[in-house]
Amino acid sequence: MKFLKDRILPLFMTALLGGLLPACVNEDEGTSTAPDDGSFFISIAISAGNASPARAEGDLTDEEGTSSESYININDLKIYAFSVPSAGTDSPSNSKLLAQIYPIDGTVGSTDEENQKMKSVVTPVGDMYYLTAELDPGVFSTEQTFRLVAVANWKTFSSATDILLNENSTLDDLQKLVFSVASNSNTSWIPSTSENRAGIPMFGLETVDLAKYDKKVYNEANPYLLNPVNMLRALAKIEIVDAIKDEKLNISGVSILPYNVNGYLAPVLTGNQLVNTENVQSPRIPDISQTKNDQALSFHNEPGTNIFVAYLPEYAFETNTARDIIAVTISDGGLEEQTYKLSLSPYTEEGKTDTDAVTYPWNALLRNHIYRYIIEGVKQAEKITLVLNYTVCPWATKKSDDIEFY
Repeated sequence: MKFLKDRILPLFMTALLGGLLPACVNEDEGTSTAPDDGSFFISIAISAGNASPARAEGDLTDEEGTSSESYININDLKIYAFSVPSAGTDSPSNSKLLAQIYPIDGTVGSTDEENQKMKSVVTPVGDMYYLTAELDPGVFSTEQTFRLVAVANWKTFSSATDILLNENSTLDDLQKLVFSVASNSNTSWIPSTSENRAGIPMFGLETVDLAKYDKKVYNEANPYLLNPVNMLRALAKIEIVDAIKDEKLNISGVSILPYNVNGYLAPVLTGNQLVNTENVQSPRIPDISQTKNDQALSFHNEPGTNIFVAYLPEYAFETNTARDIIAVTISDGGLEEQTYKLSLSPYTEEGKTDTDAVTYPWNALLRNHIYRYIIEGVKQAEKITLVLNYTVCPWATKKSDDIEFY
């Protein structure tokens, strides 16, 4: 079933969060277990890749990400609240910063010295992350709708300066952030959960409100569960799998040329993307004259595996020939090598299929999408070609092995 994971996820997160926090008090039971000091106590589940489906994704299904691809460094995670402007004026530049919820910085979103000491904690549980936080009643109210915005792995990935917002900042300040992908000896960067390596930069937005917050029920021991924030990875993943049946042949290398080295942290924040994060259908790319790289980048091949991967910013394909950017080198027992051009296009038994440059998902290399090609052999005919299967799909969060999604 299409995107069943996305629909089950909120229930799964609620159930798991219930194991971390005390059970909610039934509203009919009456009183709070703690004094009402006026603060709002909330909890939020955060995950990578489980964004809403884009409005025209057809029959595409989800593809699970690995733990390293879903990793969020909680020391490089920031969660903000932004205002929702009135109808007709809504835009990132009019969406004002209300508070930095995590980590508490004591400068934005606190109305007095005492409230600057508010609590905010993020707890990792597998590939999920749970925030419990206290909100200042001088900034938030039950009559207010606001945007929760999460930014992860920004500083550690790009080696950039920290994100510093102030009371005059808007959502547009986050929308303008551009990162660069570093490579080691012209080999693709890969994510890692190691403290010495970075995770994939991510951005997530969810519109929420406190309309049903009851201070007789919810408190520090029993926080109010808001909708989850589902993060989009800011990179696409290209994966080439060596499944060649002829034992004499093997893939000895894969490279890409050209490709983008720069990308935006956030997708274009307009329309539905200002309500909650959803998978994109078109790329958002910085000035192409500054971001395009004309030197070949080798894919990473983990020793002992048959998989070659590259993680890259979004890249637009203006023509069918512009998709011919992957070079696959096949070795014959180390004695002879032959390089084949692979196109990021759909294939049939007859070979590459031309497709309209604006047709999703072939219009671009898109953030939070996997492009996987499984090479099964070499076809000896008038024109020597690769025999392959391919998969293109959105990139979700890996779940526990004992949970099945049909």
